[in-house]
Amino acid sequence: MPITEKTIIRDILSHEVISVTPETPVVEAIAVMANSRISFVVVAKENKPLGILTERDIVKMASQGFSFGERPISELMSSPVITISDDLSLYETYDLMLINQIRHHVVVDSNMNLLGVLTQSDLIKHLGLEYFVEMRKIEQIMTSGVATVSPDISIHDVLIRMAEEKISCIVVADGQVPVGIFTERDVVRIVTDGSELQNVPISNFMSSPVQTMDIGTTVHTAAMLMQQQNIRRIVVVDHAGRIMGIITQSDIVKGLEAKYIESLKHIIKEKEVIIQKTTQALLDKSVYMDNILNSSIGMAIIATDSNLTIKYFNQVAEIMFDYAAENVIGHSVTEIHTLNKIAEGRLDKAFKIVGTEGEYNFSTMMTKEGVCRFIDGRVTGILDKENQQVGYVFALSDVTERKQANMAREEALARVRKLEGIIPICSYCKKIRDDQDCWQQMEQYICEHSEALFSHSACPECYIKEVKLLDEGKGGVVKP
Repeated sequence: MPITEKTIIRDILSHEVISVTPETPVVEAIAVMANSRISFVVVAKENKPLGILTERDIVKMASQGFSFGERPISELMSSPVITISDDLSLYETYDLMLINQIRHHVVVDSNMNLLGVLTQSDLIKHLGLEYFVEMRKIEQIMTSGVATVSPDISIHDVLIRMAEEKISCIVVADGQVPVGIFTERDVVRIVTDGSELQNVPISNFMSSPVQTMDIGTTVHTAAMLMQQQNIRRIVVVDHAGRIMGIITQSDIVKGLEAKYIESLKHIIKEKEVIIQKTTQALLDKSVYMDNILNSSIGMAIIATDSNLTIKYFNQVAEIMFDYAAENVIGHSVTEIHTLNKIAEGRLDKAFKIVGTEGEYNFSTMMTKEGVCRFIDGRVTGILDKENQQVGYVFALSDVTERKQANMAREEALARVRKLEGIIPICSYCKKIRDDQDCWQQMEQYICEHSEALFSHSACPECYIKEVKLLDEGKGGVVKP
């Protein structure tokens, strides 16, 4: 399939990956590497990658005279293993390989299941090498400082140098002419064979003749030869056969950077646009929600996760509890309960009822600046897409004014219900005379709500009216 900026690892990954269990003896794992001609082995359990053992790890252990015995690989593997997601693009993977400075990445899915391994060889194979390397020469990307040794130096000294300098190979040279090469893969082979490593010269173990290329050869030609010969490095020589440098798969991959940087910039720009849009959408949503929760509802809103850690604390809650949101978010809601002297068991009761009935309604009192405030509240659960409880919402209203008005009304009714004796009331307008000598129309109300008796006379207004009617011959005499 054609490779584009949107090609992801999943599209090109080979799912054939050689792995061993954590209990596998190291010697067996090394034998697997030698027989399969691979540079690493993944350690996995129940299809989850736990670690990795590479040729470089083996070089380091061999240089220290390490006795592998029957020790399990779990004791010697590198862990945790660096993994990448199978939905990354090839260009993003290339960038990670440069950043992590490793030759292979373990690929996993969203559940961290082992899917395969992507190597430098895979990148070179799939990234359209012909286009990217163009007509560049190998001397433009080769490493000039080549590590060399004479044929008679001991294998033990070579291993120590490779481990200390963290290099993957050493060129064996007679003067300036390469006569062999010793690589990490050779170390795997001799460890598997159980060869003596102390006083044996490197010439006994080196690969010879060494693969060389003349200066002036194109990178494309070198890369094609590596693929054909299944090798990872080539010694670069001048026309007289003298060592000038070495070119490896890593050099070829790094050499692609100039072309890839434009593609990577394009990808990054696309992702930045997406992030900006997402951020703006979330910001807009946050602004709307804050306005709704702060202005429209008029309630104190507190949201927590399942551990009761406060995640949201609106402005009304700040006023009600006299805490700034920044000082309580991240703390437990139980701290507010404790500071306001609310019974410990009340929360447990609330959550139990929420779990069975969906919500819990309650009334409580709290004192603020020496004034008792009445609070009505409701606790509801926050459910995820799987209908699992992931948090709680506390909605609280200050009902002090309503409560005080109700109390005043009840007190008034209570006073009315306690009326006794004779109450003066106007026979015509039904007003009564109170203790301040004011007339108010309350007869019907008092009759309905008390045991009081009434005497009937006329108030001054009615008296004048009746006198006028009398003068006009339309009424009788009523004495005040």
